[in-house]
Amino acid sequence: MTPPPGTTLDPGSRHTVPRLVREHVRDRRHHVALVVDGRHHYTLGDLDAAVTALARGLHAGAVGRGDRVAVLCPPGGWWDQAVATLALHRLGAAAVALPPGLGAGEAGRRMAHCGVVGLIVPAGAHESCPGGWTATLGELTAHGGGAAPADEALPGDVADILHTSGTTTGRSKPVSVTHANLTHGRAARGRFTADAPLVLCGVPVGTNAAHSALMMALTSPATVHVLSDPEPETIAEAAAGLGAATAVLPPHALRHWAATDIARRHDLAGLTALMVGSGPVAPASVARLHRALPRARILAGYGSTESAPAFLNHPLSPGYLSGLTPSGHSAVCLGSPADGTEVMIADETGTPAGPGERGWIQLRHPAPRRSYVALPDEEGRTFRPDDWTRTGDLGHIDGEGRVHFFDRAAHVLVRDGRTLSSSRMENALLWQPGVVDAAVLALPADERIVAAVTVDGPVNEGRLQGGMEDLLAPEDRPDRLVVLDTLPRGDLGKVLKWRLARAFT
Repeated sequence: MTPPPGTTLDPGSRHTVPRLVREHVRDRRHHVALVVDGRHHYTLGDLDAAVTALARGLHAGAVGRGDRVAVLCPPGGWWDQAVATLALHRLGAAAVALPPGLGAGEAGRRMAHCGVVGLIVPAGAHESCPGGWTATLGELTAHGGGAAPADEALPGDVADILHTSGTTTGRSKPVSVTHANLTHGRAARGRFTADAPLVLCGVPVGTNAAHSALMMALTSPATVHVLSDPEPETIAEAAAGLGAATAVLPPHALRHWAATDIARRHDLAGLTALMVGSGPVAPASVARLHRALPRARILAGYGSTESAPAFLNHPLSPGYLSGLTPSGHSAVCLGSPADGTEVMIADETGTPAGPGERGWIQLRHPAPRRSYVALPDEEGRTFRPDDWTRTGDLGHIDGEGRVHFFDRAAHVLVRDGRTLSSSRMENALLWQPGVVDAAVLALPADERIVAAVTVDGPVNEGRLQGGMEDLLAPEDRPDRLVVLDTLPRGDLGKVLKWRLARAFT
């Protein structure tokens, strides 16, 4: 398959992922790059041998430059995903990761939309590729022979197709990522963990966050520890058992740790650095976690699948964390642009907003931009003129250049003609003792605003209501409060408000 027109760049101008990884393997072949569940240790040499063998098998099966191949990731299938993804990269093909638990219908929809020619599955899987071949890693490797194929990828070729979380509508969007985008400024990334010999990444396999964890394992000096079951308690157990100093958490895990007094159940005294990303982080959660783990510095990152490697970061200093109070902090500060990133708040037409004015959060970076796969209507709404990428969130910039989050545009509430922030209501709830997580939404049928919370142990709903009254004016409060056992979540633990609305309806 021939790559789409216009995707090929000068091959000498930027790296490809295989070239970057090969340099790392050459220098540190015996370095343990990836550890799964604390038991399975894989060196860069192990990876290189397995990738070469699989690339032979894929090449023998006529997989080549420009092809798209899906990789079905079982729980704990980190090694399979790493080997399959890098082997496809070597051939100039694009990898389409399918996380576990996706369901045959959604997996088939993603494969059909992306035009995959084949599917790599774990042994014993029942899924198949619509209109293409299906094989296991073992079957493909067994059919390989002869010399290893030469690297076919060029910097402008598509390396991966990553799917957004689909938290707003339930329909994830496929995002095309080139080698040039993935490798741009790679040496300057990860400064927060640059000197850490061990990094625990508590993210699920097959997700965008997992892709970032694998890139860290393949291209950084750190040994990256990952888990088959990255639930908040499991992550804490692993951090305590490893004596990890550095950990990467999704926001829902941080909220769980903060609300359930994690330090009393697990010895996390060794944690000195926590990185949390993939969504805004509530002030209540980081304030509580700071009290539980005062030695740990916390870095909150913000970006989107579409905008990477552009992102904002907010190093949360002890002084800032100690000063957080319920009455003064119900909004989220996203921080300032990271190196190479520009930020602009714009109105619907793309015109820059004035100081303090609310608008769309847009990010820009010198790296080649990402794009959607076969979504022309969405393309223009997200990928704006002059290389700006609209994140889908609303906010403003303060006088010191820091970005403040108002709400996800699709989650903004309207009452009597006024726009209200569901995020602000959720943050007010998270300050209440015993509340682990919160989701606020408007029911389509009657536009009532409902707050759903999960709690740690018995909680008096009247006291929750009273706590809301202390923090929010009457016109800014939900109409109804519901305590649930769980909230519906996507791959990365983000609450699926569309599913919650359907359940209430």
